[in-house]
Amino acid sequence: MSRANASPDRLTVFYHIPKCAGITVVNFLRDNFGERFTHLNSHCDWLALARRNAAEPPSGPCAAGGHYAWGAENLYPGVRDVFYFTILREPLSRLVSEYRFQVMNYRPALSLEDYFDNHCRHNRMTHYLAEGDLELAKERLRERFSLVGILEDMDRFMGILAGRLGLGTGTYAAYNKSRNPDSTGVDEAFTARFARAEAKDLELYALARELYERTLREENIPAGTPPAMVTEVGGKSYVPSDSAIVEAIRSGDRRRAIALLEAEENKRELPFRMLVNLCDQEGDEEKTLRWSLEAGRAIERMRLEAYRRFEKYGRYREALDIVSEAVDDLVPLAVESPRDASVNRTLGPLLDHKARLHRLSGDTPGAIEAHRRSREIFPEKWRTTLHGVSLVEAVPLSALDPKARRLVLRFGPALLLESLIEGFRACGDASRPDILVQRGVAASLPAEELGEMHRIPNGPFAFDPADPVTARLAAAGWDEIILLKNFDDLATYGQQLRLARALGAERVLVYPMDNICLAPAERRVLPLSLSDAPQAKGGRR
Repeated sequence: MSRANASPDRLTVFYHIPKCAGITVVNFLRDNFGERFTHLNSHCDWLALARRNAAEPPSGPCAAGGHYAWGAENLYPGVRDVFYFTILREPLSRLVSEYRFQVMNYRPALSLEDYFDNHCRHNRMTHYLAEGDLELAKERLRERFSLVGILEDMDRFMGILAGRLGLGTGTYAAYNKSRNPDSTGVDEAFTARFARAEAKDLELYALARELYERTLREENIPAGTPPAMVTEVGGKSYVPSDSAIVEAIRSGDRRRAIALLEAEENKRELPFRMLVNLCDQEGDEEKTLRWSLEAGRAIERMRLEAYRRFEKYGRYREALDIVSEAVDDLVPLAVESPRDASVNRTLGPLLDHKARLHRLSGDTPGAIEAHRRSREIFPEKWRTTLHGVSLVEAVPLSALDPKARRLVLRFGPALLLESLIEGFRACGDASRPDILVQRGVAASLPAEELGEMHRIPNGPFAFDPADPVTARLAAAGWDEIILLKNFDDLATYGQQLRLARALGAERVLVYPMDNICLAPAERRVLPLSLSDAPQAKGGRR
């Protein structure tokens, strides 16, 4: 097997966007770099790599790749020549591939329309590259990536990659290749709806094609040049050894599927996930938690996930122990900007989850300490000004009319909603505000403290004035509209203000992230006049 012979000081980083040939590229790098390649697909991989490099700094060309590879250079001591590359895919084809993967492994009865409306993250490529900020994603493709490929010309791209890395001809094995790679069968109505919702990814993909075509010109590759050698390898997706498992799942016989999966030897990640999910759907607490822990012991990336199951069954202390261990491991790896490393995108929510679990366990000092650590690591998230407008000198919740009809726009963390309700309760406000909330998180909210829940699809917020939910809410009439907000994502702020205006609000009560550190009776809102509202532009820091 050939080995990398590029610059002796080079770190090659492959940033794997889901359903864009990532498994093929990861195996190509592993074959060529051997032990000097690290697969970064979870926060646990970051921790393992940091420990290994601290104990024995690497020498010679190294490589890292995976969903969590952004910012990997922070884990390698010394100054290095960093070579970033990634692959993008025609967005509709990428969505269809992602949907088929979900149907194969998790949700056999799900339709494409239901997946698109309620389960997928829209503009996923833009999200992976820049947290949904299209202009920043474009800037990174142009300036941070040494090479950008497109899946539709994968074979030729692999030859170019091999040449850039000094790896010979670029012969590679194609893993997990879809047998139905295009979007054939998708009707025109869905395609039109897709184009509206996925406008960012479509524009980003157009730039990727432009950059790739420029690379072809720079490499002086004439039309008709044979691509890299390719050999197809069987898909990595889990296929149970017993077809009875598949039949039991598809027929809805969960108990039989559980029994068959329990009997499977040498379980891998997907069988474990199926088993835990099925036990959870059956409401079998003992088996759900037992198999969650067993999966975490066998699969490092599943170790942290067990806390969600313990929390669901009210086992807060055990959930807190799991999260606390992960936080303690990750805090030393945090880098200066939350957008400069994948590990930060894991650590931020974990600190929020830790604070919530402390609260649920009755440990207020522990919750406050978790907030303090979050403030130190993510100052942008906790800032109290926006475009020069102060969010500090505001109105105490106790000054609001307890009889007002309120609508809460829930786009910030769940902790903000919990903090708001707790503050109203402390002020003696008995009103039950309605809430606009994503469907996937509605079940976790304190329903006894809320009025009607108006559910919207999951995924990044995209304001659509023609949406029937918007029209229905606009007709209701509100005395006050409260926008829950942390300001680390300014790209959506203008849309949220436009939504408030469309709902008939003349002012919005902004409830900033900083409030969750205050005592309940001291929490404040900022009355923001929509006529004077600051305009969020670009959302970049």
